[in-house]
Amino acid sequence: MSPDRLRIAIRVGIYALLLLAPLPFGSVQSGYVLAIELTAAAIGLASIALLAIDAEARAALPRLPLALCVGIVALGVFQILPLPFSIAERFNPTADLVRPLIPYLGLDHPPAVSWSVAPPETTDALLRFVAYAWIGLGAALAFDSREGRRRLAIVLVASAAFQAVYGSGEYLSGHQHIFGFAKKHYLDSATGTFINRNHYATFLALALPFALALAIGSPASQPRNGWRERVLATADSAGLTRLFGWAAASLLWLGLLLSHSRAGLAFGVVGVAVVIVECRTRRAARWVAVVAGLVLLALLSRDLAQAPGERFRSLASDLSAPGGRTTVWRDTLDLVKERPVFGWGLGAFESAFPSVQSSEIQLSYDHAHNDWLEWLVEGGIAAVLPALALFALALRRAGQRRLRSRDGPDAALVAAAVGALSAVALHAFWDFSLRIPAVAVAVTATLAVAIGSPTGAPRARTPFEAPRVSIS
Repeated sequence: MSPDRLRIAIRVGIYALLLLAPLPFGSVQSGYVLAIELTAAAIGLASIALLAIDAEARAALPRLPLALCVGIVALGVFQILPLPFSIAERFNPTADLVRPLIPYLGLDHPPAVSWSVAPPETTDALLRFVAYAWIGLGAALAFDSREGRRRLAIVLVASAAFQAVYGSGEYLSGHQHIFGFAKKHYLDSATGTFINRNHYATFLALALPFALALAIGSPASQPRNGWRERVLATADSAGLTRLFGWAAASLLWLGLLLSHSRAGLAFGVVGVAVVIVECRTRRAARWVAVVAGLVLLALLSRDLAQAPGERFRSLASDLSAPGGRTTVWRDTLDLVKERPVFGWGLGAFESAFPSVQSSEIQLSYDHAHNDWLEWLVEGGIAAVLPALALFALALRRAGQRRLRSRDGPDAALVAAAVGALSAVALHAFWDFSLRIPAVAVAVTATLAVAIGSPTGAPRARTPFEAPRVSIS
């Protein structure tokens, strides 16, 4: 199979994941997770085949991010490997949990002990991470041109726009179903096909900067004559893309407001601000700022959008309430203190947290409602540092391309990647959206495209392939 066909196969696989993964409740159920993992495995095999036959793909391979991912995989493997008890008891706190049980096990010798307090959960989390790594590798290799990145942005925005339309329609109609299933939670909010409004809001906030970038377009694609020429220009492909971007941005903004997610709305504004500031010299960007402000004021003046304001006003009381987020975070830090370097095991938060849970917490918490803190619990410094490095590297690479392409055809899309990743990274301090497979897939693709850039010589094109212009 030729390199071009392999790239097309990888793109189709990633498009399918972006469009389909959000539909079944964000793909949180085990069967849908398995489907994502199998698709990711196919993308990974295609990526390996592409690297084997294409020199340009090997030159564009993001080696440092790949090494960081390999390090996290090695940590997960270490956490699930059985360790002889004589070795484990010297440095593994889990051995202290097993020691009192040894006389009752009827064994000739003490059992082997894994570092993770929940090996099955760690194995599941490790397999999910490997799947995301395959998706990221495929995205970095296959979306190696400006046109490829633009198409990825269109697919991501289309998927999020459907969520916004569906969620807003269900909320405003009072129907509140997810397809054929009646919603049981968050009946006062729009959630699309997600169960949790914060996860829905994260998905929309990730796509919103890209919708604005498509609406703004490039300076060369914007007509500069009278209104007649501007109307006629909407009939070409660039004009249709801008119209799509404007429509999608409006729908995503409405969906964010009706989600009533405080963090989603606040950090979505951050992502939008990055795009507007970067493209502030363009007339379209100025119109975006004006229209967004007017829409926000209009909606907040109506009953249907009063809930976001009310929830912001209740933020202080929610944080200080007994058993709330701050209590969970405080108890979670006790877990970090016990195992600061290698954590308790990837995916093991739910198993480890009851050992430190305060009596004032009445609910059962399977997540810390803070992805960064939860990673610190599960993987320790050995997991958090690579994760921070991946985000920092993506922002740095995108920032470098932004400076090189300022006022160029890629400036808006590059700024959108920076804004989207900034919004997601900040939202991760407030919730666990990155634990939702559909959100994780979209973030992984965005992260990989922001990091990856072709560094080799221009690839030869087939007669039917459009010219490629690299962001870098």
